[in-house]
Amino acid sequence: MKDLAHQSSATVLVVDDQEPKRYVIARALRAEGYHVVEAAGGREALRLAQGGEPGLTFDLVVLDVHLPDLDGFEVLAQLKAHPLTRALPVLQVSASAMDPHERVRGLESGASGYLASPHDPELVATVRALLRDQGQRTERARELAAATRGAQVAQAREQRSQQLLHETEAIIESLPDGVFVGTREGLTRVNSVGARLLGFDSPRQALLDLDSLRLRLHPRDWASGQPLAPAEHPFALALEGDTCVRECVLRNVRTGKDLVARVTAAPIREGDEVVGAVATLTDITEAKRAERELRDAAEFRERLLGIVSHDLRNPLQAISMSAQVLLRGVEGPAGALPEPALRAAGRIAASSERMARMISQLLDFTRGRLGGGIPIQREPADLLLLCEQTVRELELGHPGRTLRYEARCDCRGEWDPGRIAQVLGNLVGNALRYSPPEEPVTITLEGTDTDVLLRVHNRGPAIPPALQPELFDAFRRGAGGAGSGTARSEGLGLGLYIVRQVVLAHGGAIDLTSSEPEGTTFLVTLPRHAPPGPSQA
Repeated sequence: MKDLAHQSSATVLVVDDQEPKRYVIARALRAEGYHVVEAAGGREALRLAQGGEPGLTFDLVVLDVHLPDLDGFEVLAQLKAHPLTRALPVLQVSASAMDPHERVRGLESGASGYLASPHDPELVATVRALLRDQGQRTERARELAAATRGAQVAQAREQRSQQLLHETEAIIESLPDGVFVGTREGLTRVNSVGARLLGFDSPRQALLDLDSLRLRLHPRDWASGQPLAPAEHPFALALEGDTCVRECVLRNVRTGKDLVARVTAAPIREGDEVVGAVATLTDITEAKRAERELRDAAEFRERLLGIVSHDLRNPLQAISMSAQVLLRGVEGPAGALPEPALRAAGRIAASSERMARMISQLLDFTRGRLGGGIPIQREPADLLLLCEQTVRELELGHPGRTLRYEARCDCRGEWDPGRIAQVLGNLVGNALRYSPPEEPVTITLEGTDTDVLLRVHNRGPAIPPALQPELFDAFRRGAGGAGSGTARSEGLGLGLYIVRQVVLAHGGAIDLTSSEPEGTTFLVTLPRHAPPGPSQA
């Protein structure tokens, strides 16, 4: 704000209809350095004072009481009624003496002072005093306004802070997980869910120091079951600046029962400084219990399958051998068996052979699921020879069917011959089962320097797209074959699962394509040699 007590600052409006008198007043003020604007009448004075000249403002008005157009008191009243000039100081002057009543009227109407017959020294001193008082009032008003604005801003900030605090409290209380906030000295905020999960009667009871909290909760690592050292607890790690997620076992302080919780903790920072930590606690006790029960049930089922299938081998082998003895006895000196007995022995032999295949599949399944994969023994082998042997065996069991095979590459590599024969037998056997009797099954061998590609193709019904992703799953059985006459395929539904496990054990891959016009093709990729790494045994 400019200092109005000094003549270099203020602009004064001098209003008087008598030019000589107006000249004397203006000259005296200009001599003191004030900027003076003159007006000869009341209307002109109001126009100038109330913004009639853009950019022109006044700090004081020297107003003659007796004006020809508007009475000086009327001019004063309009100045005090207008928002632009309400605070403008007005010094009333008169060439003739004013009676006391008029002076009182002027002062009560808002005049800042009165001079009866202004002389230079008195006029200048009065103007200086009025401007100084006006400057001080203006400064006080500005200070008061600034203080008021500051108080209003502070009050608004406090209200907003309280509002945010209430909103934050509401959010924390509405969360389904436990929420814990604190510093190195201890917890400062716990929501109701957190207090309930830990067994406290109220959140206030849980506001403990960290050592007391650890002693009451007995925190342990879920995976190892070992107690957590003070520095290993997620909240302690967060206080050191780390974000941490850990599954812990905590003891309920009221019931003594264990709670399995996923604890997520993060530091609270102000700039670069860690001033606290916040942690959430999710109760996963039931989820972990259900997970363990499912895992235990699966392991029990698979071990049971392995044990049963292994123990069934010995009695089944005895049945099979006895049936073979009966069948061979037809050629012995005792003569032929009766026809009904011969048919019964044949059924026993066929059924025992089918059961042996099932048991072998169950053993392979349990090895794949519990033993880390189906074991293989690599040795030099020729895939073309294995293919020829498989075709001859299947032709004996499927007289009248056409099997074609073709090799377009060197088919030698290092594989497990028995397991590869198992793959070939399953894929070609499925192709025969699921294709019309008049349609051929083709086997094609192609290769690169590193791999041999085996394709088995048939023109049976297309495999539905929805079924294809699940075809290699365990215990997945397809519908009856095109020429089988059965409602569903025989077996346990482990054939393609085992095929895939054998191929994976060789470091290979298996895929299929199936459509009505093109038929179904299984594509097996077998690396010629074992991939780098530990040898398989």
